[in-house]
Amino acid sequence: MKDLVSLLGVPDRKGELEQALALAPSPGNAVAALHRLAQSGGGDALASWPRARLSDLVAVLGSSQAAVRQLVAMGPDWVETASSYARAGPGREKLAQEARELDGEGPAELAAGLRRLAGRETYRLGARDLLGLAPLEETLGGLSDLAEACLEAAVTRLRVWQADEDGDALDGGGTPLGFCVLGLFALNPLGLQGSVLYMFNHGLSTGALFFMIGMMYERYHTRDMGVVGGLAAKMPVWSFFMVFFVLASVGLPGLNGFVSEFLCLIGTFAAGDLGAYPGVLGPWFAAFAALGMIFTAMYLLI
Repeated sequence: MKDLVSLLGVPDRKGELEQALALAPSPGNAVAALHRLAQSGGGDALASWPRARLSDLVAVLGSSQAAVRQLVAMGPDWVETASSYARAGPGREKLAQEARELDGEGPAELAAGLRRLAGRETYRLGARDLLGLAPLEETLGGLSDLAEACLEAAVTRLRVWQADEDGDALDGGGTPLGFCVLGLFALNPLGLQGSVLYMFNHGLSTGALFFMIGMMYERYHTRDMGVVGGLAAKMPVWSFFMVFFVLASVGLPGLNGFVSEFLCLIGTFAAGDLGAYPGVLGPWFAAFAALGMIFTAMYLLI
């Protein structure tokens, strides 16, 4: 007790500490937890704790070993985490923004940042619940917001890493799945031929784009086209083939992408009450698919 009184600042806090420990569910656990916090974050951090909230801190530490572990893991920053119980929840949007802004170049750093964020927020929710400051709805809603924010940040970062490793960012440009399914559901020879041909042609053009981006990465060690501007002057042959394969993915007439897309559209147009083949599609579906071709060209060329 004397050690704790000295850590709390001055001897006149002895009465406050004794009163707080008397109200704690488990005074022995609270004393042990205060010692661990002093060792983890230093005596200055413990001495800086506001007097008016000392009883709340001791009550939480004496009630939950999980809360103690979370605070100890924070090191010298435990004071900020422990005092967060007095604030209302930040909300899902703010949590998601904070999770997205976590530093880290790899999965290990991201996992550490998410664990730290989750530890701070779960302590806040648990402390408010233990002290009777929050209803059950607030606690459950806060846990749901935290889970959604961490999951969204993890999935978004993993998609970025996957795109960097495998080139998946390029794969969304040609919209192959939509045209393939459209041609298959036309249920006529034109649509089926266009669907199969589209799969083959998409493999050729997308593989070529991966190859071209790989060549650029080997030279400049980046895949950001905005960083390596002016490649037409530095790599004219590469630039010619890059534009060629992009136009093939767009479906420029005369290239492989156009033939398969045109067959899918003709098959879709003819699959309806007014067409040459029975079916559930028709001109409206073909019109929407053609509009998708325009957006694809904008995506790849702008």
